[in-house]
Amino acid sequence: MNYFVIQCYGKERILREAKFCVLSLLRYIQGQEGYKIVLYTDNPAFFEDIKEFVVCEPLPPETVQQWKGEHNFVHRVKIMMLLDFASKYSGKFIYLDSDTWFKQSPAELFTQIDDSNALMHLPEAQLKSNANPIIKKIHRFVKANTFTLTNGEKVNIPAEYFMLNAGVIGLHTNARPVMEKVLHLTDAMLAAYQKHVMEQLAFSYFLQKEFTTRRCDDVIEHYWPYCAVAEQPMIELFTGIEGQTMANKMAAVAGFDWSFTAEKPVKKSFWQRLFNRQ
Repeated sequence: MNYFVIQCYGKERILREAKFCVLSLLRYIQGQEGYKIVLYTDNPAFFEDIKEFVVCEPLPPETVQQWKGEHNFVHRVKIMMLLDFASKYSGKFIYLDSDTWFKQSPAELFTQIDDSNALMHLPEAQLKSNANPIIKKIHRFVKANTFTLTNGEKVNIPAEYFMLNAGVIGLHTNARPVMEKVLHLTDAMLAAYQKHVMEQLAFSYFLQKEFTTRRCDDVIEHYWPYCAVAEQPMIELFTGIEGQTMANKMAAVAGFDWSFTAEKPVKKSFWQRLFNRQ
């Protein structure tokens, strides 16, 4: 079985983004065998209209808080969720942040996932590039520190490694031991330096170390810089298709007008500016 796993809890905006993602995906896989969409959510009622196409795993607030760990790190929830998923399901999976949507069929992506190959969304910056004050800080941090995992393994992150965008992650559930190392490395780094990218850095390190990591931004769009400006157009979209057929809902999502991203440009992060120069 091939799985899609989406983390969607908390704000209604995030739930709405997740539903948009699912509808964009169903355009390509509806009626096909071998796919399952799993939503980790605290609000399954929000997905009532698409419930026949998804499996909802409960993610109540108390679990979210527990999964954040001692440093109250929100992105640690993603790692714990994937470990939970790998304990319940077996097969290849593509994890998706809620603010993603499918531009093409995902079928080819699953052929790229195996014991030697993994997916992440795209490369953002090489650590040694020192292209920005933040990446400089991360570079100095990993250069100056050796991290010890709970099993005693020592980790030194090479400056030649890239920070990879973790909005999409493709693995097999057999890689659960690697995900456990991602968790332990994240915790070890947070103990020394509580930056919001530590989970992403941990995934980037182990997926480059243990696999050939392939990008998938040609198939999946990750629109995180535009979440705020996309919110109202998405509200209007879902208001307009309420009560309509699944075919109409998928067609509306496929025809969603993203031109507002050009009309209301968002200041690019240093990741984007660096990537555009590569």
